[in-house]
Amino acid sequence: MEKLAIHIVEDEVIIAMDLEDIVTNLGHRVVQVSTSYEEAFEHLDNNKADIFLVDISLKGVNEGLNLATELDKRDIPHIYISSHKDEMTIQKARATNAYGYVIKPFDVGDIFVALEMAIGRIKGEKARRSTIINEGGTKNIVNFIDILYAEADGNYTHIYTVERKFTLRANLKRTHQEVLNHDWFKRVHKSFVVNERHIDKILHTHVILKSGEVIPVSKNY
Repeated sequence: MEKLAIHIVEDEVIIAMDLEDIVTNLGHRVVQVSTSYEEAFEHLDNNKADIFLVDISLKGVNEGLNLATELDKRDIPHIYISSHKDEMTIQKARATNAYGYVIKPFDVGDIFVALEMAIGRIKGEKARRSTIINEGGTKNIVNFIDILYAEADGNYTHIYTVERKFTLRANLKRTHQEVLNHDWFKRVHKSFVVNERHIDKILHTHVILKSGEVIPVSKNY
């Protein structure tokens, strides 16, 4: 990954256009330009961007910080664009695990350095946040965030992702230990392991995923 898909969130049209020109000329791709928290938030569940460039003070308030908090919950990288450099604002920005902080007015060099630094970090994070699923002699690299749940089927396990299903020749316990070896994955039933990042509601007898699937819950787990 040497080039990024970027979502720009900036309520000043001229600055947004300037950012779009800069990142495009640097060889990256702008997948979306949003001018408000609400507009950007609508795209989070179907996010196609590798990283967000976020104005920290959308509409002059903390909407940029609020958006960054939502991005952090979803493990979506972000870089702040801001005219503020006071200690309080910087501390708030750090709390959202930002990948960078670019001060306005910026130039091409500022954006270039911020994105290059982000590329290195994104590579490292993706390596730690993905797994290899061996299916039919093919090794598939799958991001943990894209995995919804796993279901036992005798000596086989079906892993359901946002795009497809994988079938492994291994029981659920082994699959959980060796393939879904991340804190996000919780055994909720003898036949199911669920990615907690995709849970929408937790009820007494089942959990409901954001994608609509209903997964049973056992008292033993």
